[in-house]
Amino acid sequence: MILKKRKRIWIMAGLFLCIFLILAAVLFTKKKSTDIFTMAEASKMLAYAATDFKTSGTDDTGKYWYSGYVNAVSEAGLLKIKKPQAAVRFKDTYALAKKLEVPETVLAELQNSAKAMTKQEFLDVFMQLLPYMKNGEQVVKIQAGIAGTPATLKQAGEWEAYTTKGTYRFTGIVLDDKIDKTVTMYTCGKEILAVEDTVENEVEYKNIWIKSSTDTTVETNVYGADRIFKIPGLTAPVENVLADLKVENGSVTQINTKTDTITGMVQAVTKDYVEVQGYGKVALDDAFMIYDIYNGFAVKTYQDIIVGYSLQDFIVAEGKICGAVISKPLNVQNIRVILKNTGFKSIFHENVRLTCSKSFMVSTNEQQTRYNAGDVFELTPDNELLLQGRVTVTPDNGGEISILSVMRSQGVPSYEGSIELAAADDGIVIVNDVPVESYLKRVVPSEMPASFAVEALKVQAVCARSYAYKHLENGAYSEYGAHVDDSTMYQVYNNTSEQSSSNEAIQNTRGQILTYNGEVVQTYYYSTSCGATTDVSIWGSDSSSYPYFVSRFVSRSQKELDLTDEAAFEAFITSKDENDYDAGYALYRWELQADITALSNSFNAKLYEKYLSAPSKILTQQADGSFQSQKITDIGTITSVTVNERAAGGAVKSVTVCGSAATVRIDSESCIRGLFGMTDAEMTTNTGTTKMASLPSTFCIFKPVYEKGSLSGYRIIGGGYGHGIGMSQNAVNEMVKDAMNYQQILQFFYPGTAIEQK
Repeated sequence: MILKKRKRIWIMAGLFLCIFLILAAVLFTKKKSTDIFTMAEASKMLAYAATDFKTSGTDDTGKYWYSGYVNAVSEAGLLKIKKPQAAVRFKDTYALAKKLEVPETVLAELQNSAKAMTKQEFLDVFMQLLPYMKNGEQVVKIQAGIAGTPATLKQAGEWEAYTTKGTYRFTGIVLDDKIDKTVTMYTCGKEILAVEDTVENEVEYKNIWIKSSTDTTVETNVYGADRIFKIPGLTAPVENVLADLKVENGSVTQINTKTDTITGMVQAVTKDYVEVQGYGKVALDDAFMIYDIYNGFAVKTYQDIIVGYSLQDFIVAEGKICGAVISKPLNVQNIRVILKNTGFKSIFHENVRLTCSKSFMVSTNEQQTRYNAGDVFELTPDNELLLQGRVTVTPDNGGEISILSVMRSQGVPSYEGSIELAAADDGIVIVNDVPVESYLKRVVPSEMPASFAVEALKVQAVCARSYAYKHLENGAYSEYGAHVDDSTMYQVYNNTSEQSSSNEAIQNTRGQILTYNGEVVQTYYYSTSCGATTDVSIWGSDSSSYPYFVSRFVSRSQKELDLTDEAAFEAFITSKDENDYDAGYALYRWELQADITALSNSFNAKLYEKYLSAPSKILTQQADGSFQSQKITDIGTITSVTVNERAAGGAVKSVTVCGSAATVRIDSESCIRGLFGMTDAEMTTNTGTTKMASLPSTFCIFKPVYEKGSLSGYRIIGGGYGHGIGMSQNAVNEMVKDAMNYQQILQFFYPGTAIEQK
């Protein structure tokens, strides 16, 4: 009996032992399987780091999240992937290294076994191979706090994570368990490639906006997303304030509010500092945030700070601006214009000499000096005044400042408003702060002949004002404290003195701007049309996003032509139609006939400079027939010019130029015009001849000329002067003669827009 009982005990013990071993094996297998790194996960990292995935048009759509990545990596021959969910093995990364042609010294350090790799093992090898991948320098290893994913944030889109370093996509990666934790992750652009590990089980959210609170919660905006945190023991309400929060598991463990502010006109903005009148340059905190609480609520960036205005309060801590709160509307009064040197060659001046028609004050943040009318004030880059910050020249009421060191078509230019002088690495920058309506008085006659009818000048005035309003918010020259410059890069300003006719047009349209769905329209215009306009696709933009820039015939007659067709466009551009509004103007039609040697020499002389200005638009043909951006200085003698694509209205978007030494593709309207222009060659126009360094437009064809069967030159036959988007200024004058008013003309060139009073 005792023996039987013992036997049963031993059997039971054996069963328990078997069950324990089985459970242990299952747990070990499960742990091991979750720790391995899959082919799918590896494909994502390699697609970004070692293929053209980002620029090929491939994406992560498909039956599975990893489909696009696996396809990109497989097509590149980097990994042999049969089962995406299978483990990456050491022999796979060894083969990858050989494919990447890494040095033998690196190859010798890698294993070549069938053993499955853990995540950490793959990441270690990935970092070793990264320098040999084509996009390796774009992969960055960072630490960031995870503020939320679609599981916790309403604002987050699919696979979008909000972090302390900005928003990222995290396709295929599990992140929900990392919320309110600080992690190490690998990124490429705005995509998280992998998360290595958790650094801390808490996170500090810096410079976030607290909207409101209760006894136990705070409602916040964390980097653009609304979120409510628990906060045990809050003794006093906290609302509408900037703060740093330390958070763990959704609960605030520490809160530090920031309330010290400075306010003043913004004189310059960069990613590193804001220059505030009366305070000078104040550094931005690394975690700087800006919130717009005037129109609802929105998170902005430093690029949204408008120079020349005081629309926000800057919140400071430890000597830096850590946040800004926009609480006022933009009420446009002034515009700030950079004045280029003589010939509009540069924004930097070697020295500045100026005087004023009335007495004037020269001031810095530290001192003021008064000068009499007619006194000359001179400033060089080494002047100690510039060490005190921006130097401002302010005339007494009604005084105008003359810049003696600058020449324009009218001679020495004079300016209303104030002049600011700021030191830069390459010289002195001159900024004219001037009322918008005063600015227009010297833009309109500089952009359109004052001899045109007042009704035509009204069109120009509304366009110029709209253009100015639009650029107030663009921030192109914020680093220098300006909105625009005074050259053809924006609107020509004060090259011609103000005229009574243009002043009348400006006064009669005072405050009127052109809008589309309530947004100010950037009213592009140009001198002369060829009888047709184009749309923004000529610049590579999506034309559907700008429905008021359409291709249409600038003519009294109706036409049904597809000018993107080569034959149709050639027939159009080699003929004339007297019903076209621009038909009587010189550059309505033009022709440049060039000897092939002269054309080739001129083209090659400009090629490298144009490549440097737009390297992604001038591509060189490779041995396999593909085109890539690379340094190019000479293509030899031109053997052919082929139009690859025309935009709506017939303007050339892309050409391929074959030479005896190389072949290039040019995908830029401005580069095409510059490269084919010939300074010393006579161009036949509608009314005579002229010489131009650039082609007047890309509404043109390239006709080869042969002598005895050999290419001897090209006839470049074209029409129009300018980019061809929006309004033709010469056509406007003819429309006025046809009794069209300025409102009708604006609707013709910018259909669907409205004139709004500001």
